[in-house]
Amino acid sequence: MKNLLILPMIALVAFSSCKNNQKSTDKSAARVEKSKAEKKEIATADYEAAESVDQAAPVEPKQQVDLSKYQPEYAENLFLRFKRTPCFGKCPVYEVNVYLDGHAVMEAKQNFDYAGYYQTGFTEDHIDRILKLANDHGFFKMDHVYDAPVTDLPSTTTIIKSENGTHWTYHRMNAPDDLRELETELETFIKDLQWYPYKPEKKED
Repeated sequence: MKNLLILPMIALVAFSSCKNNQKSTDKSAARVEKSKAEKKEIATADYEAAESVDQAAPVEPKQQVDLSKYQPEYAENLFLRFKRTPCFGKCPVYEVNVYLDGHAVMEAKQNFDYAGYYQTGFTEDHIDRILKLANDHGFFKMDHVYDAPVTDLPSTTTIIKSENGTHWTYHRMNAPDDLRELETELETFIKDLQWYPYKPEKKED
């Protein structure tokens, strides 16, 4: 008789335990869903806030350069100009001008392999090599000016004429690697040529 009473009590306890476990599971699931909903709501709010800030942030306009300050003057028959200006150190200072007929003149002022006035002749092969260098480095697609508000750095002006027109660059700072590499190769090319001293004609007043 005692055993018969115990069995219903065990069944009752088991049922109660299962019911409590189910309630606990239901509550846990509810908490998880609530947490997910809150996180999603926060994430959405954060995204909208970030998007709002991004849209409200002012867009800085591209810096406008006054080209008239840098625009070089050159003859219509000029093929190449390569000019280096002074700095506070021992920078090479010289200017080379090459014309379409191949006549080339140099004025070397200081810290260069030459000093004074020189001239030489450019062949068609020389001109083709320079055009190839310019095209390989993307010279004709570059901006005209690469500068910064500094005064103690040298500048380099490069002018090259192709069948599509004349392009020029002024570089003192912030130039792309391709332009700096082109300048180095042009300077090496110039140094390797045979230059002959000459006296320029005096300009009449």
